[in-house]
Amino acid sequence: MKPLRTFVVVPSLPTELARLKDLAYNMWWSWNPGAVAIFRQLDPDEWEKTYHNPARMLGTVSQERLETKAQDDGFLAHLERIWNSFQDYLKDQKTWFAKK
Repeated sequence: MKPLRTFVVVPSLPTELARLKDLAYNMWWSWNPGAVAIFRQLDPDEWEKTYHNPARMLGTVSQERLETKAQDDGFLAHLERIWNSFQDYLKDQKTWFAKK
């Protein structure tokens, strides 16, 4: 029997972690060691299982893990620092992309 529908269930990012999605979908994370570290800290096992792909990892990490990290003050402080660094990069007019 053929299935009638297929459903894909993905975790829902808590509001406190919503910035991770913007970071994951911008290649900036790949050359920023702090951004790499924030994804690794989110879930080291999933980081390895997804071959260091943050976009994919956000779809596979458990909801329980996301909720736990959303309450972790140290993790949130690190995320805030990374987010501010990312915003500074986006505003920087001296980057190659901004010049071209």
